Amino acid sequence: MKTAKDPTGQGRNRKKASRAARLKLTAAQRHVKELFKRIPTTTRRQVDLVNNASTTIYDYDISPQELTDLNNSIQFINNKELLESQSDMPAGWFWKERIEPPYRTGTAEEVNNFNQAVAAAGVIGTVIAGFPVQQIPIESVLLSEPYRASLSKVYTTQYNLFKGLSENTSKQVIEQITLGVQAKESPAVVAGRINKRYGVAKSSADRIANTEVNKAYNDASMDTNTALAQQYGVRAGVIHISALIKPGTRDTHAARHGNAYTVDQQTRW
Repeated sequence: MKTAKDPTGQGRNRKKASRAARLKLTAAQRHVKELFKRIPTTTRRQVDLVNNASTTIYDYDISPQELTDLNNSIQFINNKELLESQSDMPAGWFWKERIEPPYRTGTAEEVNNFNQAVAAAGVIGTVIAGFPVQQIPIESVLLSEPYRASLSKVYTTQYNLFKGLSENTSKQVIEQITLGVQAKESPAVVAGRINKRYGVAKSSADRIANTEVNKAYNDASMDTNTALAQQYGVRAGVIHISALIKPGTRDTHAARHGNAYTVDQQTRW
């Protein structure tokens, strides 16, 4: 349902997307911590004679090659969870289920708007640009090759986003483990830093979910708008809608609220 706070009506899809990504990261976090805990450690006391204090030193029994292998395993785990692959996007990649609904909704709404417009204008049956204007069955658009091709491009973009998330998370987690091993810190301290890094990754996943679900919806509207305009040789535009009552709405977004723009203008903006 569209509201002033959620003008795209994609709130539920955003929540589902965020939860799905967080579950994947939680699973990766658990597996990585299990690997780290397997590293044998021994403890010894280091005495500071000046301050008359002692510190527990943790020696990790891990060779440079084993540390490299651990790093590779961490990347493998993150890819397995977030990408469900180590190379190309799999056919049943979990994020497709989160992105297709808003893209489908945006497409269907734009087709419905077109149908209402031609009905109101009384031009059904009129030949424009060599095509008789007819109301378009939404199902035929959703099953069409152009729709599938456009959606495929969206999936590819999304997959690259998650590749970046996987790579960045792996790099940060590996860095924390390496520093902890070299500094001879306690496993509990290092594990806490691993948790913190995955917490950062989950925040990034939330941003991806909130941004990309809405973007899929908006892109679908503009893609469909463009296709219909080209097919019938008519001018078409989009109206910019912002969540004006949300505290985080930026001034540049609010200033465009309610104004009509061409698809090219909106895309470039």
